[in-house]
Amino acid sequence: MSVRAGAMDRALGWANGAGHIVAAFWLFALAILITLDVASRALLNAPFTGTAEIVANSVVSIVFLQLPSAVRSGGMLRAEVLDAFVSPAFTRNVQRVASVLGALLFVAVAVSAWAPMVEAWKISEFAGNESTVQIPLFPIRLLLVLASILAAIDFLWIALGRSDESED
Repeated sequence: MSVRAGAMDRALGWANGAGHIVAAFWLFALAILITLDVASRALLNAPFTGTAEIVANSVVSIVFLQLPSAVRSGGMLRAEVLDAFVSPAFTRNVQRVASVLGALLFVAVAVSAWAPMVEAWKISEFAGNESTVQIPLFPIRLLLVLASILAAIDFLWIALGRSDESED
């Protein structure tokens, strides 16, 4: 692997790992919030205001933060039933085609999410109720676009066979 490819591979690995770690901490904080909300409802008959809005918007963010890491680690859904009946070269070629299709899918997601992200920035769009909690939607939509782009890059990296070379 060339020096440039090695640097790119390390940068992708770092970005994927950082997103995964942020998602793990976010999920832990969300679990604590939900637990406290349930306990507050049960013991004090007073739920935390805005828990539903925070959870609803956090789930999307957590999933997209973990997406590039799942792509890179090979954690995406894959049927291996036919692998025993075909050559390893055929399996690699099918994996490359699937990776290119995965990259195209996430480029499409990023492109389709771009306009809503820009609009959320322009109008300061919020989720939730004015009387309770308002969650700004721009950071969530930005995260969706960036994570989709990173997932597409990871899929292309796999299609080029670079991630396999880095593990040797």
